[in-house]
Amino acid sequence: MAYDPPNPNTLKEEWMIRSVGIDFHEGQHQVRCLDEGAQLCDDFSFRTTPQGLATLEECIFRDGSNLIVVFEPMGLAWLIVAAYLRARHPGCRLVKAKGQKVAALRRYLRGSAKSDRIDALTLAKMPFIDPEQLAEVYLPPAEVHALQRLTRQRQRLEREIVARKNRIGRIADGYLPGVREAFSSPWSLQARAFLHSQLDPFAVVHAGEEALHTFLTKARSRSRGDRAETHLVYLACQNAAAIYELSRSASGVDEGFFADLQEEIARELRLMRLRKLNPKPSHGGLRSSTRSSIRRTTCAPYPAWGSTPRLSFWP
Repeated sequence: MAYDPPNPNTLKEEWMIRSVGIDFHEGQHQVRCLDEGAQLCDDFSFRTTPQGLATLEECIFRDGSNLIVVFEPMGLAWLIVAAYLRARHPGCRLVKAKGQKVAALRRYLRGSAKSDRIDALTLAKMPFIDPEQLAEVYLPPAEVHALQRLTRQRQRLEREIVARKNRIGRIADGYLPGVREAFSSPWSLQARAFLHSQLDPFAVVHAGEEALHTFLTKARSRSRGDRAETHLVYLACQNAAAIYELSRSASGVDEGFFADLQEEIARELRLMRLRKLNPKPSHGGLRSSTRSSIRRTTCAPYPAWGSTPRLSFWP
């Protein structure tokens, strides 16, 4: 449908902006404005620059109406725009829409069609169609932003560590069946030391059970070793070596197989150690003023933390 721009002389009387939808991107942000009858009355784009923000402000506040600005808070492109509008127009309502609701409404209105302009128009229609699902935008202090970023960073690192642990476990259980089960814990100090340098069952059997016991004892936090555990691990290595000996012609195992496997697992363990977090991480990544402010502000009743946990481990 072709868009006929409104006449500036009749704008105040006929084109009072009621709702503004902004679809944010790294470059151009698309804006769609609807009047009281939910009809399109303006559309344009802008960038997050002083000139672009001035254009946005001039276009949506030119009739002096009490409008609602709707956006989907994906990424951080929305943050500085929301702060600018909140600072310049405190009475303006800034609300955020849930992505699932926006997608459902877009499919209802436009079917399979999707574009930045359609997304902006869909956002602008949300106050007319489903206002209960819109939440007021909360702009926390900088200290809380730092806490939220730290939380998300911790979660990403934890997911990465879990993924590496799962991969190491699958490889070890697949090529050395029963060995990890022989340890008191699959991720004990001695189990990690074994995974790091003792994955060749032939070498373990050749060195003997006493050599394995000495190795595992040194790896433990206590100087005294567990003979029963050592014996179970040694038996598991014997069984694996016997299986590979019986299936050597078809298993693809040669002299360099376990050396390559050992290098791969050791690399995964090193990467996992680099990202390993203590159960109660320090505040070393935050400046001292931020740390003290976090302790103060996390006790305040902030209502809109979204999906970010409150960091129960924080001292």
